[in-house]
Amino acid sequence: MAPCTRCRADPVTRVPNVELMSRYYSERSEFGMILTEATSVNAMGVGYPGTPGIWSDEQTKAWSSIVDAVHEQVRPQVELGAPRALTLEEIAQTVEDYRIGAENAKKASFDGIEVHEYGDSDMKMVYTHVAQELERRNIAFIFARENWLDENIPEIGPSVIKANLSGVFIANEKFNLETGEKAIQDGKADAIGYGIPAISNADLVKRYMVGAELNKPNFALFMGYDVGNEGLNDYPLLLTAEAH
Repeated sequence: MAPCTRCRADPVTRVPNVELMSRYYSERSEFGMILTEATSVNAMGVGYPGTPGIWSDEQTKAWSSIVDAVHEQVRPQVELGAPRALTLEEIAQTVEDYRIGAENAKKASFDGIEVHEYGDSDMKMVYTHVAQELERRNIAFIFARENWLDENIPEIGPSVIKANLSGVFIANEKFNLETGEKAIQDGKADAIGYGIPAISNADLVKRYMVGAELNKPNFALFMGYDVGNEGLNDYPLLLTAEAH
């Protein structure tokens, strides 16, 4: 499951909503690997209301409950912040905050972390350098969101990353079952991450397996700290009878 920002955390404390988010993620446990929404490592790094954090004990405790709920299943227009340049001291502190965030993720029993995300450029030089540097660091996987299926955009990033990476390459963006399988068969990716289909279909894996119709997503409710469960856990699940 691809990381999808849903803005269901407390807008002041940034503590995840355990009740809503536990159900949301645990219902998607069949995806195999779930990448949660981007989670801030300090208050300075948040961009808009309702996104979760992982710098405080209260946030970490909430995430721990959510992770436990998932593991139980798998059993092994608001104003945005304006960007600015960081000071040298803030750069050093941000690096330290990432370390603390990673330690807190371990305390919350997460299985791993994804550094989210790098760059907007599709220049071959940039992708080559990044892929080679990540390869040197023995990264477990790279998750790339690309406009692969847009014929007007040259496919530079994915091919360069795959060519310079011996680890797992996960592709994401506008894939359905057929195009995802083809990307793997053609050697363009090792796995496919699904984002929007996962939001509106907690049982996406089952629906793909039996060829069932997918729920249509409600884009207006993708993000919203003030809408509660609406658009989060109220999409219908596939009936048992339909799955056979």
